[in-house]
This record gives sequence, C-alpha cells and structure tokens, in this order.
Amino acid sequence: MTVVKVHYSVLVNLGDFNNERIGFVKEVKPDDNVQDAINELRELAKACGCPRLKDLYIAQTKAVEELRQIERKLKNKTEEWNQMASFLQAQGIKSNAKMMPDFSKLLAPAIEMEEIETETIDADIADIAF
Repeated sequence: MTVVKVHYSVLVNLGDFNNERIGFVKEVKPDDNVQDAINELRELAKACGCPRLKDLYIAQTKAVEELRQIERKLKNKTEEWNQMASFLQAQGIKSNAKMMPDFSKLLAPAIEMEEIETETIDADIADIAF
C-alpha cells in the first residue's frame, strides 16, 4: 500500500460543551516515513491547540472555584437570614419577618447555539508561523 497523504486532527475541548477541531494534511513522498509524518502533524496540532487549551483550563478552574465560594457564601448568609427571621418571629419583635427568598431560578434560559460552517484551507506547513 502506498500512502500519498496523511491527515491528522485533534478535537480540543474548550470547556462548557464547546470544541474546536484542529487538523493538518501532509503529502508523503514514497521515501518518507509515514509515522514520522504523523508525529510531525501531531506536534503541529499540539502547538496550535495546547497553549490556548491550557489557558482555558486555568480560567475554567478559577471560575469554578469562585462559583463554589459564592455558592457557599450564599448558603451561609441564607441560613443566617432565616435564623434571624425565626428569632425575630419567636421573640415577637417582628412577626412578619420573612425567610430568605429562593434565588436559584433567576437565570435566563440558555440561548440556542447557531451552526457554524467550517472550511478547509490548503497550506504548506512551512508557511505557518508559530
């Protein structure tokens, strides 16, 4: 079997159910090693996708931790509020003291994502600047 072209692509998870496909095609000469061509394309795909991927994972980790802290604070403050409302009602200081409202359903519904068209660009690997 003669391999004429090698195609290598990776699907990079951008977080929040978003992905990006990065791929390259290389023509292979009869005397070239196919495995070396695949490794070259793999390294090229890593160089294109991984730096951004690392930044996205760092940002996602920070955002998730910040969200967890806010949720813990909200839970603690809700408990304090409810305890104070119960105390005021029990002591007869403010009989109409209300419990903390539930804020869990205030987010707007998610917006539908539009389908994005993609295109394949034929480029020489040597012309790509990193």
